[in-house]
Amino acid sequence: MSVDIYTKAKVDELLAAAGAGAGSGGLIEAMSGGDGLAAAVRLPTPSGWDVMLADTGGASADGFKYFTIFKAAGRISVPLDTYYAYTAGHNTNEITLVTAPTPAGPWTVRGSVLTPTAYLSSHKSSPWVVWWNGEVLLYVHGNIPNGSSQGTSVFRSSDGQTFVEHTSLAFNTTAATNPISFLAHAATYLRVVDAGGYLVAIFQANAAYSGGGASDVPVAAGWATSTDGLNWNIARAPLLANRPGERGLFDPSLMRVGPNWVLTGYNPTRSKVEAWVSDRLKPGSFRFMCDWVGLEAVPGYDWIVTPTTFWDNGTHHLYAGSVDSTYVTKGKVHHTTLDWGSLR
Repeated sequence: MSVDIYTKAKVDELLAAAGAGAGSGGLIEAMSGGDGLAAAVRLPTPSGWDVMLADTGGASADGFKYFTIFKAAGRISVPLDTYYAYTAGHNTNEITLVTAPTPAGPWTVRGSVLTPTAYLSSHKSSPWVVWWNGEVLLYVHGNIPNGSSQGTSVFRSSDGQTFVEHTSLAFNTTAATNPISFLAHAATYLRVVDAGGYLVAIFQANAAYSGGGASDVPVAAGWATSTDGLNWNIARAPLLANRPGERGLFDPSLMRVGPNWVLTGYNPTRSKVEAWVSDRLKPGSFRFMCDWVGLEAVPGYDWIVTPTTFWDNGTHHLYAGSVDSTYVTKGKVHHTTLDWGSLR
């Protein structure tokens, strides 16, 4: 995929030729930047959401909400199945391993994989897995013991089932220890991507809490780089800051689509999952691409975790967790595939 950059007039011309108004017919007009340019792309077309994984056996306190996957076959010696995934609820204290022969399932629940940890006292959630340097790295966020913030710990494994916690937190960011101005409270919901020779992590960077606590804190899409997946350099400026009057993107996710980077996140101010695009990893370079319409319309649920993607054998798989705002209804993981189509 490549994104062609056009002038505003050219975008209007393309929309008119397609016989559609702005934002309809699949051809999307991006928000124009200060240079008067815009990106014209086709929306990725979902093939239809399916409930792929639901907790019916009490494996997690509030169901399966977060989901991360990698291909174990060809990497792990004698794997349990072709694909390994790790899932968790939000108010749980465990990470559950599930395995399947295909990225869409059917999934077999294998049980919890984490033992008590030295660096996370509770609220262990939001797992993310990556295969790097011949081992499984599992990132988990949670509450820091004797602290007022949250951190992300990294666990290492050779078989994807038995993990050993690394000797220090991958991300320990509190107002007292972190010098980066946009990241005053915590770095949460870490997502790691292979950028070719090094790893890139994107995370929800929380500003200092005010009277409303987490319910009104502004956030930014922070990022960091690493060569070993264990020691990280946090960038001093976010990839994407919150827009004036908006809280910013929650649960940000980053994916590579051809030569471009697509950044997604849930905007609670607009109640939309947004997609932003750039041809480079550079603060200020991402442009609004489109809303992913439909991701927030799962019946019976009013909170959709920002979708994460998995590229396998020429297919882009998309996963999104859902849960109600009170966490009474157990979370489920939904699955679909994407066809990015041709670009205009």
